[in-house]
Amino acid sequence: MSSRNAFLTVIQIMNALKKKHTILDYAIFGSMATMRYTQTFPTGDLDLVVVLRYKKLIDLSPVWREFRNKGHTWTEQHLLVEGIPVEIMVADRLEEEAVKTANRVSVSGLRTKVPKPEYLIAMAVRAGRQKDRFKVNLLLQQTSTNSHLLQSLLKRFGLTERFETWVK
Repeated sequence: MSSRNAFLTVIQIMNALKKKHTILDYAIFGSMATMRYTQTFPTGDLDLVVVLRYKKLIDLSPVWREFRNKGHTWTEQHLLVEGIPVEIMVADRLEEEAVKTANRVSVSGLRTKVPKPEYLIAMAVRAGRQKDRFKVNLLLQQTSTNSHLLQSLLKRFGLTERFETWVK
């Protein structure tokens, strides 16, 4: 299967989980979300962030079970959906806000969400890896960002100093 088919399969399953109220919401993030706003670049997986119904109990087993019931397998930290690694993480405060304010997009007629570039930048700065620095630079160079929103996010989540060292 192609990575596009895997991508669509993931969206279908996540939308079904949302419709059944297993999760409150979700969004695509990481490299795939970055490429919504920039040129494409190689990536090895699909990253999702999930907003759960219960904040005090982090339990993704209903999500994993749904994927397993559809014939997909688990290996190390990823689900394998038609051979493509998918990482699903529970939203924290920054990510929950990113999902809530995310842009709604349609992919082959399926609805999903992609966080705004400012949130993708803040999440990448927080992650702090070299590949995240690459994404930050791409987003800053190839998108129109709301500088007020970006500065607000960086300040509220204690990321201003790291961001400033990255863009010098």
